[in-house]
Amino acid sequence: MRPAANAAARRAIAVAMRGLGRWVTGRTEKVIDGWHADQQRLRAAYGVGEDTPIRGYDEALRAHMEAMPGARLAETSGSTKRPKVIAYTPARLKSVQKSFAGVTLRTVHALGSQRPVVFTLASLAEDGSFTALMTQVEPSLLDVLVTPHAILPLPALRPLIAEYGVHALRMWAMVLSNPGWLYSTNPSTQVAFFHALQSDWMRHTALVRAFRADPARYGPEVHRLAMRIASSGWEQRADTVIAAEQALPPEAWLSLEVSCAWDGGNNGPYVRQLEAWLPSATFVPMFSMSTETLETLTVYDGQQARFLPIAPGVLYEFLPAEAEIDDPAMLVGADRLEAGREYVLVASDGYGLRRYMTEDVFLCRGHYRGLPDLHFLRRRGLTWSFTGEKLTGAQIEAAWEAVGEAHPALSRVQATVIPTEPPGERLPGYRVVLANTGAKPEDCPDDATVAACWDEALGAINEEYLHKRESDRLRAPVAEWVDYDALAQALRGERGEAEGRGWDSQFKLLPMICRRYEELAWTTG
Repeated sequence: MRPAANAAARRAIAVAMRGLGRWVTGRTEKVIDGWHADQQRLRAAYGVGEDTPIRGYDEALRAHMEAMPGARLAETSGSTKRPKVIAYTPARLKSVQKSFAGVTLRTVHALGSQRPVVFTLASLAEDGSFTALMTQVEPSLLDVLVTPHAILPLPALRPLIAEYGVHALRMWAMVLSNPGWLYSTNPSTQVAFFHALQSDWMRHTALVRAFRADPARYGPEVHRLAMRIASSGWEQRADTVIAAEQALPPEAWLSLEVSCAWDGGNNGPYVRQLEAWLPSATFVPMFSMSTETLETLTVYDGQQARFLPIAPGVLYEFLPAEAEIDDPAMLVGADRLEAGREYVLVASDGYGLRRYMTEDVFLCRGHYRGLPDLHFLRRRGLTWSFTGEKLTGAQIEAAWEAVGEAHPALSRVQATVIPTEPPGERLPGYRVVLANTGAKPEDCPDDATVAACWDEALGAINEEYLHKRESDRLRAPVAEWVDYDALAQALRGERGEAEGRGWDSQFKLLPMICRRYEELAWTTG
């Protein structure tokens, strides 16, 4: 009876969420209408004047964060050698959770979602990430009905992780709960999950098989948690999985309305792969945020997502992306951004950021109700130069886009470029690393073709690079395939199986890694 009751409760919750989403949408429109007055208030409250300098993360800011009373510290995802720490008080965590809930409700309302049961593929590792701060809490009854993944970190299920693995535990919980939405911060997390199922179906379905065949093997606490999330028809879903000796496509056992992940920066190839895995699900892009601050929040223009600078308590200023120095005199307010131009976000808040240079570059795609629609492009400052070529992340992205046009199979592959100075070799150069989840796709060109095509495309964009290649000051690039998990592990400095590591929700593969190839652990063992 409990699964049927859960299903009925979820239907009632969905009706309530659609209605509440309509109300939240109306409230958000009032926030937008009062945005200018609120920004003036925040400017005065934070003491930001014309001459207030733009600053990055330094030891003084670190000390301020570490000294904040009652706060927990979240570590950033590793854009610096030593992770930054950002303070989150209980009030701040509640504010962020409220913002997340607001986006979810607006999305439910805009899409008319019938089953907003959200399953998040978040790391189950105990780490210092912001995601861990958000998820390491005892879930309520409402939590497990709306977000059934909330039971997975609980102590009673830890032995199941050790015996079966994280992917198996996730699949078991999905079969039980029948979620309508699947979320991960990075699309690669979802792609890796589906690829793992395809690669080793019997291993990752073992818990579903065992739980159905011999339920008495599991203790009362496991059964209690299972029934807290179970929905009608879970036995039939389990039997569908059990009957298959070869991997089933996700839509054979998973009935999704929505797949949600971040599509900014270098994630396009994984978004395309995800859409291929889930052709019937609507892809909903995530708004932009960093550990330091919420950067944008999602509102809807009909069913079109817009990303506006309306996070509570954040003062927004922007520096034109082409600015060569961080001059406060060049800052412009969010209401004065021009469509089609790129800007770097400078943020202030009540938790220690005061004209903080986020280094995040946004494209203003247009405007909605007088505010800019901001789409994340890349991190500023991704540059490398061996001999004056001044290679940038934007140039690398443009070159890779040209490679994808010449070889469409590569448009589904995420790549990064790493400077290299091979020992004993005369010339430095660049290595194109194709980071794929699983084996190299059969329809992709050979490595030499990839390297040559990228070399030509980059030379057409960066004349200095072309001249340095022609004058024999840079070696020809080489290309290689590296497993995405192995590369992430090397860059994060973590060990262990991929599915259990903390970078699952934190790691971001940038277009260029500003470290020499020879420094990375996976090249030296």
